Amino acid sequence: MTILENVLKDNKEFVENFEGTEMSHHAAKKLAILTCMDCRLIDFFEPALGLKRGDAKIVRNAGNSIVGEDAIRSIGAALYNLGAEEVMVVGHTECGMAGADAEALKEKMIARGIKEEDIAKYDLAQWIG
Repeated sequence: MTILENVLKDNKEFVENFEGTEMSHHAAKKLAILTCMDCRLIDFFEPALGLKRGDAKIVRNAGNSIVGEDAIRSIGAALYNLGAEEVMVVGHTECGMAGADAEALKEKMIARGIKEEDIAKYDLAQWIG
């Protein structure tokens, strides 16, 4: 079974057993958190801070530098539209993007079929901090 097939199977089971709860768009603790999207933080991050689903607006951003235009826009939305009153920035060590090389990243993207002109629309150096 492929990874995608496993994901779809697990998702089907999840949906069949899901019991949703009504939640506000506003963070219960009026907190916005900006952090890295590192998958090692999943199922670890919120419990480590004593948070439950809906307590905070968590903005996960890619790259060794977590503050970028999209992250700033998301934090602004949390503060001005979604009731957050405080912002917490959480970084970590040994990010998977630390020490990444923009040219090597570009070559890998091209090798996987992304057109060079599409890559040129973005500043890859900004992606890797």
